[in-house]
Amino acid sequence: MGVAAPASVTDLHNALKTDPNDTRALLRLAEQEAKLGHAAVACETYSRAGDIFVRQGFARRALSSFAQALTIAREGALVDRVQPLGRAMGKLYLQEKLVRDAVTLLDSAARWLIERGFDANALPLLLDRIAIDDSEVARVRLAETYFRMGEPMKGGDELVAVFERLRKQGRRDEALDVAERLLGQRPHVPIALASAQLYLARKRHGDPFHALAKLRICCEDDPTSVPTLELLASAFDLAGHGDKAARVRREIAILNKPVGAKESSPPPRISPAPPPIASAAPPRASAVPPRPSSVPPRASTIRPKVVPAKAPAPKEDSIDCAWDELIVEADEREKRIDPSRASFWPVDEGPAPDRSGSVVSVSLADVELVERDAPVSSERPGSLLETALECIESLIAQGRYNEASVLVVRHLSIRPKNPLLLERKAEIEEMLNALHEGPPPALFGLAPRPAARDSQRSIDTKARARAS
Repeated sequence: MGVAAPASVTDLHNALKTDPNDTRALLRLAEQEAKLGHAAVACETYSRAGDIFVRQGFARRALSSFAQALTIAREGALVDRVQPLGRAMGKLYLQEKLVRDAVTLLDSAARWLIERGFDANALPLLLDRIAIDDSEVARVRLAETYFRMGEPMKGGDELVAVFERLRKQGRRDEALDVAERLLGQRPHVPIALASAQLYLARKRHGDPFHALAKLRICCEDDPTSVPTLELLASAFDLAGHGDKAARVRREIAILNKPVGAKESSPPPRISPAPPPIASAAPPRASAVPPRPSSVPPRASTIRPKVVPAKAPAPKEDSIDCAWDELIVEADEREKRIDPSRASFWPVDEGPAPDRSGSVVSVSLADVELVERDAPVSSERPGSLLETALECIESLIAQGRYNEASVLVVRHLSIRPKNPLLLERKAEIEEMLNALHEGPPPALFGLAPRPAARDSQRSIDTKARARAS
């Protein structure tokens, strides 16, 4: 019995005119159109078949059709089709209780769009992903997308929420990475103050200078905040600038002085030169004794010429005036700190923070917000590396080796010596070689096949050749 010839495109169109819901005809037609190179038409046909499967209640078949459409859309660079297909598949995965598959698909589709500069198309996919799994990594990705779209306020609000969540969870280093990214985008006083506290509590090399950089933002906003100045004094002490810490503490003492203290305190000992003493003025204990009564009355009118204004005062008054002059001069010079003076902030003396692998220097798929020393528990979600490994395994299971290889290479650029990534890379290379050379027996745990024996005919041929 012969095999029936495949139906032509014309026959399939005629069949669909008779029954527009013929999913078998639609799938065959989409396959033929894809072979002919009509990517847009094939994508629409697969999507049409998927919609019919959804209406009929066949979610798994719909996922298969949509997956074919999404593959064609990516290969044909059909940007407008990637977002709706990704969202439709995400809903179906949730309907089938496949949460991890939904998250992986939405991340992959969003990353594909972002890498090509279509952040606006990727935004709905990121929002759907957060609705499924509201993790810190997803929020950071969303914030980065807002920044690239020119909406820094929305991006900053996302990072503020992430910072607060990480700080409450005790994930200090990750919170500081998020704070650095936010403060690099725009000043935010509460985050700057909180990050300065975290830097001073961590006490690593260079942390005091990082704290000073954050406290400078706070002082420029409000130089009279006592809690900020107390942190500033501590940061200067840890940074080795005790003189500046003392100046800040004098500023704190001035600010903590009661409001009515000026009025109730005795007047300063610095006073103008004493006025000329008239004959009728009462004598002072510390003043020069009065003249005898024989002095003519007109002496009072010429007294300023006799006693110049720079006449030496008694010894005690001279010492007090000199001390007061020094105090006044020092107060005028150091009475208030000046946040606008760059020389007051020695932030350039500390090393630059290490941002390798943090949200500052990595792309969408490479943001890691999990401490490497912290154990994985039910309270702490897995790292992005774990999520990436799961995504790689999923791509390998689907036979999408090229995409899995790209993801492995991207993560190896950040973690070049990671044994898990190197192992996945070797597996993918074996899989790709198997497509051309056949699967190696060792891949399935089998012993190598022995070399094929020569047939009797070939043995006889070789014998006759040697005899001749």
